[in-house]
Amino acid sequence: MSRSSKKITRRRFVYSSALATGGLVLLPNLSRSVLGANEKIRVAGIGCGGKGDSDIMKCANAGETIVAGVDIDSGRAESLANKVAQKSGKKPATFDDFRVMLDKMEKDIDAVTVSTPDHFHAIAAAQSIALGKHAYVQKPLTHTVYEARVLRKLAADKGVCTQMGNQGTTRDSLRTGVEIIQAGLIGDVKEVHVWSNRPVWPQGAEMTKKFEQGKGAEAPKNWNYDVWVGPQSWRPFNGAYGHFIWRGFWDFGTGALGDMACHTMNLPFWALSLEYPTSVQATVPAVYEVTPPEWSRIVYEFPSRKVVKTGKELPAVTLHWYDGNTRQGHLPDEQKAYADAAAKVDAKLGAELKKAKGNSGSLFIGSKGALYSPGDYGDAIRLLPGEAFPGDYKKHAPKPWLPRHQGGGDDQNQTNEWLDAIRQGKPDIAMSNFEYSAYFTEIILLGNLAMRVPGENIKWDGPKMKSPNSPAANSFVHHEYRKGWKLPISLNV
Repeated sequence: MSRSSKKITRRRFVYSSALATGGLVLLPNLSRSVLGANEKIRVAGIGCGGKGDSDIMKCANAGETIVAGVDIDSGRAESLANKVAQKSGKKPATFDDFRVMLDKMEKDIDAVTVSTPDHFHAIAAAQSIALGKHAYVQKPLTHTVYEARVLRKLAADKGVCTQMGNQGTTRDSLRTGVEIIQAGLIGDVKEVHVWSNRPVWPQGAEMTKKFEQGKGAEAPKNWNYDVWVGPQSWRPFNGAYGHFIWRGFWDFGTGALGDMACHTMNLPFWALSLEYPTSVQATVPAVYEVTPPEWSRIVYEFPSRKVVKTGKELPAVTLHWYDGNTRQGHLPDEQKAYADAAAKVDAKLGAELKKAKGNSGSLFIGSKGALYSPGDYGDAIRLLPGEAFPGDYKKHAPKPWLPRHQGGGDDQNQTNEWLDAIRQGKPDIAMSNFEYSAYFTEIILLGNLAMRVPGENIKWDGPKMKSPNSPAANSFVHHEYRKGWKLPISLNV
């Protein structure tokens, strides 16, 4: 079976090996080369300002050499270059088109960070990886289901070290939660609820209004707007386009689900070793042409699966996703759904969740108890009911088998794992590498596909990357790129 077909090879290997031996086992060295102990990794940043600056500067903080910064906004690229110069004494080159940078500086770059709007992630990462560059890409890894499959295969074929920027992956509490669930402390898990306070940007009717009002505006003079549109079909600039709120457009962002599920669904996906769902169905208040809806409720049905090595059979899982905050009109009955599920295990928690509007979290319902984590990153875990699991959750956790970090913070630790993987030539050190995170992203984005055809119970054939019963859903698996933009490989599925 190919890497791009069914199983999460590395995660399932880690899971089964950990249960069998109590230790973490890494895959063989897949990298092209190993850097010397004192050799600097030469990093180029694609996307500056905001998260882009953060990702690039985390590499600088680790002592690596920043050789270039790319942004369609020349002011942002220049600002980043000045920050790097202040820290290292050497100003990196700046560009407004990553393709020009790769053409001029290919031999001077070992790795790239990609921190752009979502529609740009895959094209920038894929073209860099095709040249043998290691890649750190912000979440969600891609804009479409197909792009995620492409990145996963391309990274494996090239043997580069990769990482997606879902920083909670490195958090001790999240990794402990994985170990607790995989060790069976709360029994068999058949039901999971995950909720988010996003969107916190305009979406739905509000964004539709902004889009209509923004027609006829001119792009800022310091923007390379042609590159900003990138692989999407050409359209005139709109005053509603801009930093951050692009998340509320289907053509450039992935809405609340794409923004936050790579964080908040990470603990369930990893801990339960989920595979392709058999079906996905969405409920939304309305369908809009240019923007995701104000809120959504998505139900994923995951099949039973057998753990490699141990042969243990895990039961089928129903995962419920809820997004929409109080500003955008979070539905009381949605909040009641996961609060009622919690109340069956712990009445106090159920009451808390009914009052906690606008928050995020995840809840696992097991045959022996439940695990609740508020927030997006596997934080502040509580094991329920309290009489069965008194005190701090760490008292009940099994002996750790996943690696832990000593300080540094989530962002820096996530970057350091990737840099360590590059330096040692072991892609698996970065635990959100594309073998895991591209698979994860592909499954998350099925929810966005379902939002485009709400109410339809979309059956899903994961290996074939298509629905056998919904031609409408299949039309959103990918889209044709604009002339001049293409992925370096294509897949026959």
